[in-house]
Amino acid sequence: SIQSINMSQRKHKTETCNCECKEKKNKEEVKERVLILGAAGRDFHNFNTVFRKNPYAEVVGFTAQQIPGIDDRMYPAVLAGPLYPKGIKIYPEADLEKLIDELKVTNCILSYSDLRYNTVMTLACRCLAK
Repeated sequence: SIQSINMSQRKHKTETCNCECKEKKNKEEVKERVLILGAAGRDFHNFNTVFRKNPYAEVVGFTAQQIPGIDDRMYPAVLAGPLYPKGIKIYPEADLEKLIDELKVTNCILSYSDLRYNTVMTLACRCLAK
């Protein structure tokens, strides 16, 4: 299943927030910066069905945890589509907190099909705490 962890929930403490997304007049003008947690299965399927042709979201990376040696590779441009002419980088999930900052992530998508509840909650906490 696909679970979204919206990073704006942690950024907006009050209605008087003056960050750049509040300055946008239309919701369509705000492009989500998405990090998909999981690489090599469910996550690629979710990307292709939800984000591949979505002009309002930019997938800035995938994270890998379960398959050894897949991190530091690329999801190929030929599969990613015309919005991603360079492909999409796959990062080690161990760097999650650093990636959220460096890639200016606004939304983390948990895209595993086989995680225990405590692992899901741990990942959610890591995303929201950053």
